[in-house]
Amino acid sequence: EYAAKEKEFYSRECKRIEDGYKKAISKVQQKLDDILESQEKEVNKKIEKVEKDYEEQLQKLRQKLKYKEKS
Repeated sequence: EYAAKEKEFYSRECKRIEDGYKKAISKVQQKLDDILESQEKEVNKKIEKVEKDYEEQLQKLRQKLKYKEKS
């Protein structure tokens, strides 16, 4: 009977540890996903800004070229 109780105790402990491990891994994965999503949004904003700046510079150069052609 002692051996059976001890086996049951260790089985419960293993299950408890395994559940805790799975919960911790899940939390870490969620945090990682959140961080990646946040960084992706940041990168997309920076790309949009660079594209906008590029378009503005391109327009300025076109205007200068147009002005020079008229002169």
